[in-house]
Amino acid sequence: MTVIGLCFGGGQLGLGLIGLVLALVVLWLLKAVEQRVTREHTLSLHVVYIASQFSRQRLFDSLKKHGCKTYPTSAYVRRSDNHAEEWFEVRWNGTADLADVPPLIDSACDAGALEASWTVKR
Repeated sequence: MTVIGLCFGGGQLGLGLIGLVLALVVLWLLKAVEQRVTREHTLSLHVVYIASQFSRQRLFDSLKKHGCKTYPTSAYVRRSDNHAEEWFEVRWNGTADLADVPPLIDSACDAGALEASWTVKR
């Protein structure tokens, strides 16, 4: 960009214009490439369930079919109503715009969860 400014300032309008157009084309192409490159995404999955009705292995298997790696991070059991809460870290490779988020809620409910929610980690 500095060279383009110097060209315009020095009276080389044609050269400056060519540099400007070239820079815009390169930036446009790099943006298109960046959108196609896959990267690892990480999110936190929160699940509430009744211990006797939930299958952690079923959740792991379901998410694995969608290319996810799932890691338990913490758990909490409420003795008053026999409900358990558990947090998982889920990782998968996808595009930059998160248009390909795996079906997390469906997988958790199929495994026996009463409630499920997720948040993206950066």
